[in-house]
Amino acid sequence: MRRLAVFGGSFDLEAAQAVAADDGLDVFEVLDVVSDLVAKSLLVAEPVGSQTRYLFLETLRQYAEDRLEESGELEAATAAACDHLTGWVDAAVRGLLGPEEAAWGARVELEMANLP
Repeated sequence: MRRLAVFGGSFDLEAAQAVAADDGLDVFEVLDVVSDLVAKSLLVAEPVGSQTRYLFLETLRQYAEDRLEESGELEAATAAACDHLTGWVDAAVRGLLGPEEAAWGARVELEMANLP
């Protein structure tokens, strides 16, 4: 939960996997963790088109961010999020210049709160 606090807005499963997976948590186990957080009402799952996006209530995100900082994992989680988002931005730039411009524009809107 604490690693996902690096997202200031909603995020998808791919982003959660990029940030939450590590030596102790396999990329494929992240879905189970995210599902458990939704079941416990710690994350909100929102259907957006054909995918699901996840969102913390702000007070829970701040709590998780405090725990992230205390754990000493803030820098690593932030770096993982930046790596993921850098790749995503590269794809978005190409998408915005192509025939799927409108769809990419909508996706960019969803990610704006996660971009520094």
